[in-house]
Amino acid sequence: MSSARRLKTAEPPLSPIAVPQLLRDIPRWICWDYMDYGDGKKPRKVPISPNGDYGVNYNDPSAWRPFEDVMREAKERGGLGVGFVFSEDDDIIGVDLDNAYDEQAWLKPWAREVAKVFAGAFCEQTPSGLGLHFIGLSSKIKGRTRVELPDGDGGIERYSENRWFTFTGLPVCEGDVVDVRGAMAWLEDNYFGGAATARPESPSFPADIEHDIELARVCLEHIGRNRASIGEDWRAVGYACKGTSESLRDEWIKWSAQWPDFSLAECADRWSRFDSRSGVGTLVYMATADSGISSQHLRQQATNRLGRNAGPKLPPAEDRTPTLCDAIQAWIEQEDVPALPTGIESFDRLFEGGLPLGQMTAIAGCPGVGKSALALQIGIQCLARDQTLNAAWCLGEMSRAALAARAITCWGGASHDLSLQQVIRKEGESRGIATTLADAIGDRMKLIDPKLTIDKIELAVKKDGIRLLIIDYLQLVHDTIPHQSKTEEINSVLLRLRELTSTLNIATLLVVNIAKGVDHNTEIGNIGKGSNQIDFDADSLLFGQRTQEEGANGEVKIIWHCKKLRQGERKDVELWFQGKYQTFDDVLVGEIPEFTAVNWGSIDG
Repeated sequence: MSSARRLKTAEPPLSPIAVPQLLRDIPRWICWDYMDYGDGKKPRKVPISPNGDYGVNYNDPSAWRPFEDVMREAKERGGLGVGFVFSEDDDIIGVDLDNAYDEQAWLKPWAREVAKVFAGAFCEQTPSGLGLHFIGLSSKIKGRTRVELPDGDGGIERYSENRWFTFTGLPVCEGDVVDVRGAMAWLEDNYFGGAATARPESPSFPADIEHDIELARVCLEHIGRNRASIGEDWRAVGYACKGTSESLRDEWIKWSAQWPDFSLAECADRWSRFDSRSGVGTLVYMATADSGISSQHLRQQATNRLGRNAGPKLPPAEDRTPTLCDAIQAWIEQEDVPALPTGIESFDRLFEGGLPLGQMTAIAGCPGVGKSALALQIGIQCLARDQTLNAAWCLGEMSRAALAARAITCWGGASHDLSLQQVIRKEGESRGIATTLADAIGDRMKLIDPKLTIDKIELAVKKDGIRLLIIDYLQLVHDTIPHQSKTEEINSVLLRLRELTSTLNIATLLVVNIAKGVDHNTEIGNIGKGSNQIDFDADSLLFGQRTQEEGANGEVKIIWHCKKLRQGERKDVELWFQGKYQTFDDVLVGEIPEFTAVNWGSIDG
């Protein structure tokens, strides 16, 4: 056998913030890579020594490092991933589903069942893209750690020590490191041959922000008074409240008042510094532990307070009528993300159908490349193509009048040879074109006025049923709590936007200002102005470059460099920008049969 060879093909998490804060705070991380041992077998994932190219014993505490250190080395050296080591020192456990997807990239029935039971726990794809990792809190695992499913259909592993997990930063659904004892008991009984003793159930609950907020209020009533005077528990409750919703600030302060040394100023200061490292699951865990009330009873209380009828307990899936929740779960599990067609052929082709729902797409570039014009054209065309769609435009840079003039020009200026300046002066066919645009989109484009705050945006999205959110531009959105720096504020806003986008399954389009000295060759992590987290949190990022090439009518070719793409093949998009008409035309019109070219102004309501 030849000596082992490091392949240098592993990758660190694409978005480090996707790794739960609780895990990032534990200094039990390693770097890893694929190793080829020359034995004809597939390369193995092997922990790599710091600044070396040879294997290391991951059970040796001297090999463990803080998350920031391994991430820094992985990025600087390249070809390295990062992994977390399980230990007997805490209650963190991991579950690994091998070969969980079928040939059509759908979760297999057995994997879907496991995923539903572990709903609410942190879950991400494995490096192969064929498996799932779940992380949660539970008692130590006894007995077998792996079972093989019949006919080679997959396998399930469970670990609480003497093992490590890779991290890709590709979460599959909303989740955190929460109590999964009920789910682990179910797994024991159904796959690992545990004794058939009475165990708590861990049912699946769909994402429901309103219900989570009410559930948090119920939990605060059942969490022991003494926790308010225990600093660690007091902070844990605060983190969980803020992670559930900013609106729970007053409830947490009221709960904190049970502490004899209560200080309103200290509570307000502490809340402003809390992040969203945990959520309502932590509150449920504390409330059940302190009161003895089951989590199902707590959820039922929240349901009753909201005036909802929870209905009878659901029968097994095969015996009941499918529900909307089943459809939502199927959407979460599918690989191909639904999208909003934009009418720009190469743009829609890049995103495999249009602007992806459940994702944040960033548009960046130097002044003059038409970032806002492209965002506006996308918004108008999406509304014209889908009469059920509601959109929102965040007015950060333009006034209402300026936006209206650009929208009218974009809608019919090219087909009627009507420039932006003519529209501003209300000349020619301006009024007629404005009427056809109003008829086409109705009242479905909501305007969010400055000053832009994340709370104002979130309220509008939920109140008006927004499915397309356009922010022009990101750096003008403020948080409602003070931060020590603009970078911290941007990061906080991004975290809220990402949660809003994924939880409500909307398409978010971010117009982004760029840092000084940035051009189309700049790497991800250095593009967005104010915070490198802009690049990392965006699912896709396009950077516009103005070229010297001009068309017969004075249009300029803009190359939108695809710097990042969540799915599909990264390809640059070339568009003609007619600044006079505030529109982009596809350079490849007529060459891509999958989509139909748009005749601006010809679509009416």
